[in-house]
Order: sequence, then C-alpha cells, then structure tokens
Amino acid sequence: MRSPQKQSGFTLIEILVASALFVIVMAMGFVSLKQSIRGAERLEEASGEFASIQRAVQTMVRDLSQIQPRSVRDLIGSDRIPALMTGAEGGGIEMTTGGWTNPASLKRSVLQRIGYQVDENTLYRVQWPVLDRTQGTVPTRRPLLEGVLAMRMRFFDSQGNDTEDWPPLSGGGSGGGTGLALRPRAVEFTLELEDFGVISRLVEVAQ
Repeated sequence: MRSPQKQSGFTLIEILVASALFVIVMAMGFVSLKQSIRGAERLEEASGEFASIQRAVQTMVRDLSQIQPRSVRDLIGSDRIPALMTGAEGGGIEMTTGGWTNPASLKRSVLQRIGYQVDENTLYRVQWPVLDRTQGTVPTRRPLLEGVLAMRMRFFDSQGNDTEDWPPLSGGGSGGGTGLALRPRAVEFTLELEDFGVISRLVEVAQ
C-alpha cells in the first residue's frame, strides 16, 4: 500500500512573516526615497540661490568697472550730483556708468545713471531713464538678490588710500576727473548674505 504524498506549500505563519518582512522593506525603501527627493530639492534650491548670487555679483562688477566721470543735475536743476556718490536714497550708492548697449540705435546716450540699495533684505538695482532727471523722472527698481543683510563699499584712490565715503572728504582722486567727476581707482563691495555668509569682490575701475 502506497503512503500518501505530502502536499507542498506555505503555512499561514510563513505567509504572515513574509508579508511583514515585505512591508518593512517597502517602508524602508519609501523613507530612503523620500530622503533622496528632499535632498535633491534642497540641492536644486541651493543651486538656484547660488546662480542668483553669481548673476547679482556679475552685474555689480560690470557696473562698477565702467564708472564714468559724468556728474548729473539734481531734481531741481540748480545743482550737480557727483558722478559717484555714497549715501544715496535708500542708504546705497549711485553712479554714472557706461556700456549701455543700444541695439536699436535710439537717440540716447550710452551712459546711464544707476544705483544699488538694500531694502528689507533685498538688493535692488535702480536705473534712471535719463542722466539729468527731473522730479517727474521715475526710475526702474529691479530686485537682484534676496537674503541680503547688508551691503558695504570701500573705495581706493590712485595712492592706495581707502575710504567708505565717496567723493572722499580729502578731495583726493585717481586721475579720473576732479571735483564732481572724481572716480576711484578700485571699488570693493561686500555683501552679507543670510544663507551664504560674506561675499567680497574688488573691482578695478577702467580709466
């Protein structure tokens, strides 16, 4: 008489154990995937912020390197404003720069009057449509960079003397003009950023 064959298969306990292990493995994989996604998002956000810093710094370097010895009339037209001056509106800097491209060949100067100021932790670039503005002239105020705690400027003349105010009280210059048309030999700007610390650049002014 032949003995009955044993049936192969999983017991209920084995199935429960396998199911529990599967759930644990899936949960671990989900946590790892979630962490990877968060890490990628943080990296993308940091890359975007770094690119914004680079663009802002490049813009400031371009403007500062092209400071021109051209003073402008004040709002009333009875006085002159220096080609470069600190303590401008908003506690920033204001200057006349060159290199304003004119691809449409409009009847305007290649010089422009621009400024930089920090307001509510945002760095702004201010641009006036004309050099000699009036009370009705409305500037364009474009945000360049957020998270800026402070902006500091330092100016160097041809003798290597430095000052935080321009025009300098001593009246020294760099050969780039006299009086209201004085230009520094170099400008160092420092940006104190909320997430990236302190960034400084020394810019030589083209003479």
